[in-house]
Formats: sequence, C-alpha cells, structure tokens
Amino acid sequence: MRQSSGRHVSVAVIVACAAIFVVMYSWLRTSESAQSLAVPSANPPSPLRADGGAADPVNLRTRTIAQTRSAPRWMPSELMVTVQTVAARSVPYAVVEGDCGVRGRTDAEGVFVGVVSAGVCRIQAMREDGLLRVWSEVSVVELAAGERLTLELSLPDEVQGGVGIAVEAHETGLLVVAVRPGSPAETEGLEVGDVVTHVDAVPTVGWSPRTFAANTMGPVGSLVTLRVEHAAADSGQASSVFAVSRIWLPPGAGADTKRGPIAVQSLTDAQRRELEAIRDEYLLLAADGALEPDHPDVVRLREQAQMLADRAATP
Repeated sequence: MRQSSGRHVSVAVIVACAAIFVVMYSWLRTSESAQSLAVPSANPPSPLRADGGAADPVNLRTRTIAQTRSAPRWMPSELMVTVQTVAARSVPYAVVEGDCGVRGRTDAEGVFVGVVSAGVCRIQAMREDGLLRVWSEVSVVELAAGERLTLELSLPDEVQGGVGIAVEAHETGLLVVAVRPGSPAETEGLEVGDVVTHVDAVPTVGWSPRTFAANTMGPVGSLVTLRVEHAAADSGQASSVFAVSRIWLPPGAGADTKRGPIAVQSLTDAQRRELEAIRDEYLLLAADGALEPDHPDVVRLREQAQMLADRAATP
C-alpha cells in the first residue's frame, strides 16, 4: 500500500511538473511571437530633444564626409547637393535653395557645392520644365561647424506639363483670365471669365494661382479633371466637368534655363581646396593649443573664411 501510495504521489508530481512546463513554454512562445510582430516602423518617430519635444526631422539621404573636431562657430560648413530624378538621372542646372543662405544652380553633372553656416537648414531643388517650376520635397539637414555634408534631392522623371490657362482668386473658385490658343482647355470650350470650382473633385475656393499650378501640374499627356462654371450665356450650360490633357508650356521670351538670376554659384575646385586648407591649419593650431579667439593665426583664418564665403556669394 505504501509503495502504491508513493507511486501515485510520484505520478502526481510528474503530471504537475509537466503542466507547469507546458504553461511556461506557451508563455515563452507567446512572448516571442509578440516580439517578432514588433518590427521597426518604416517611418520611425522623430528623435526627441533633451526637453522631450519632437525634434526637426533628420534627412536620411545625407552623409558626413568629414568633420573638424571642436570647430568654432565661424568655421564654414560645406554642403554638397546632388539633384537627380527618381530613376537616378542627373538634373543639370537645377536651382538649389535653402533658408540658410543657400541659393545656386547645379553644374552639368547635377551637383551644387555651397558654403553655409552651422545650424539647421531646409533645402529644396527646383527644375524649370518650360514655364513651370517643379519642386522637390523639402529636406532638413543640420550641419556642425566645419562639417562637410552630402545631400541627395529627387525630382520627377517625367517632364511636367500644365493645362494652359491662367487664373486668379475668385470668391467661388478661380477666375480664368487667359487661355492658351490651341490648348486642350480651349478645345474643351474654356473661356476667359469662366470659374474653375473644382480640380480633380477638390474645391478651389481659397486657392491661389500657385496652388492651382501645383495641383494641375503633372506628366505631359496625363489628364486632370476640371469643373467649370461658364460665364458666357451662349455656352449652352451653366457648368460642365471635363478632363483636360496636360501640355508642355514653353518658357517666356528671353528665358534662360541655364543661368537665371541666381545669386550664389557652386564652389569651384580651387575654393574647395582653400576651405580644406583653412580646416587643416585650424587642426594644427588646435594640436598646438593655440585656440584663443584673439590669437593672430585664429583671427587670420577667420578672416580668410569670411572672404571665401563672400567670394562664393558673388556670381
């Protein structure tokens, strides 16, 4: 009886242990599954500042080439911007513009190099497709003093076209003030005095002419739908909805897409070597401990950097 009782106790202990093992195994599997589902987001949240607020977005299409250690604020930063289409074709003579003083055109290879001050800079590229200006998305970069940074900006592959009409703001939409002769818009019966109330079913009340241009721009040959309130009594109907084919709009007379009124040109190779020499000499001074702001060599380098920036800003 004792042996039988002991045997029953052993079996009960084994069953209890097996049950515990099954529960623990199931819990571990569930935990692993939960972890496997928690994959990083394709659009991770913006990094946080020290105060816990959301920081400015950091552009991931940048790369630091070099950075001068402990560089003073006066040390210029060098920003190299490459403008390409989505299919990685270079965009020559594109405008590069930023709120940090950057404004210039890319060279024949689609590259612009500028001298900028340290800090955050919001930058765009623009291509002139005839009369239209095609902008890239805004990229935000933060440069440290003395840093050399590269940035890639993208523009559409297809040549962009418009609908061939000029508009101005109106209380019920956009008033047509000009129609290009021979354009699809004219063929559809659009006339001066008509009011465009919708573009692709979106109301145009409150739009500016620039907003209209941005929303009707697209690849040449593609369609955009307009809803129009007609002004002429003999049009046969008060309003109509029709699709208009986007067309190439040639630039105005005298336009030069390679050289426009741009204040800052890309750095020359000689200027980039000069900037590199300023950085290198500063590092030698740092190694010798001669970094007082009023040290004669530091003052000289600061003046050279300022003169270089001034020359780069002269077309």
